[in-house]
Amino acid sequence: MRVTILLLFLFFRLGSCSNETKPVNSIKLDFISPNSLDKLISSISEFPNFTQISMVYLDQDSIYFAGFHIQESGIQQIDNRDSLFEIGSITKVFTSTLLAHLALENKVKITDRLVNYLPVSDRLKEITLMQLSNHTSGFLRLPSNLDMLSNLQNPYKNYDVRLMMEYLTNLDTLINQPGEKYVYSNFGVGVLANVLMQASGLSFEELLQLYIFEPFDMKSSTTNHEKIKNRLVRNRDNNGNFTENWNFDALAGAGAILSSANDLSKFMRAHLFHQIDALTLTRQQTFQVDDDLSLGLAWHIIKSKSGHPIYFHNGATAGYTSCLILDTIQNKGVLLLSNLAAAHPKASRIDELAFMLIED
Repeated sequence: MRVTILLLFLFFRLGSCSNETKPVNSIKLDFISPNSLDKLISSISEFPNFTQISMVYLDQDSIYFAGFHIQESGIQQIDNRDSLFEIGSITKVFTSTLLAHLALENKVKITDRLVNYLPVSDRLKEITLMQLSNHTSGFLRLPSNLDMLSNLQNPYKNYDVRLMMEYLTNLDTLINQPGEKYVYSNFGVGVLANVLMQASGLSFEELLQLYIFEPFDMKSSTTNHEKIKNRLVRNRDNNGNFTENWNFDALAGAGAILSSANDLSKFMRAHLFHQIDALTLTRQQTFQVDDDLSLGLAWHIIKSKSGHPIYFHNGATAGYTSCLILDTIQNKGVLLLSNLAAAHPKASRIDELAFMLIED
């Protein structure tokens, strides 16, 4: 579900493109420079046929949407702002936003220990909710009792609360002391969502609707495939074949959200142009990794070329790749959603293009 961010594309250069590019059909985007447009089109021309990209560019004056569909006949501009994609690990930003909301309502404290909410082994008793959110809990990326090989097409589907609790109550080693080191963990944020459900008495979907989706008018966003299956852009695997959508059980908080460019633009605007205490709290630094990277609550905080902080998270599932970046100093935001398989050799281009556009 990704953030292999290290580090990063702040000074990236797009690699030279192959000669086997697809024809471009009069693509115009007035909100980015001609040079960036050329790089964008040159890059996405290497994506496989049937790839869709849905893009948002926000600045303090306007919001812009752009959509592309790569076909044998060329790159077509389309309006897919309301089409739905799996957003993968961008979900973690929403899970941590729920943590911020519940903390401000005094239903939890960010410094609370995990053991206050769920039974855990003695080794885990010092882990806090903040450490689950900012990947300093000491958990591995994935629990050892998640058998991904049994269902490579849909690896999280059968990982239920029973298996999660089995792992939490029996684990006797961590990869480092809690709070000591940043190690990205899908498991940790998945556990955090279960804590928030325990503290509130609501399901993850109910929490998302109550605190984020309904207040921000994100009417299409959900973790429930049944609600939106006819609007979901079809995902394809690394070979271009249709593949299963991912389903989540106990680890939904790590990557289960389905959303659109239109919906996510409202969340982006809320961060950039409104003073919302819970959103501000998620952007506050909670851990310093090095001079170039720190963590908020789920947000990865990195330096722009001019040296001020920008907020980043990406996402990747078997059939989708996405990237979200906010620059709260220059009041800009960029989002790219795609149905490009995470394992595709060009999947990292989604991040690269997003960083190019935020710096444009």
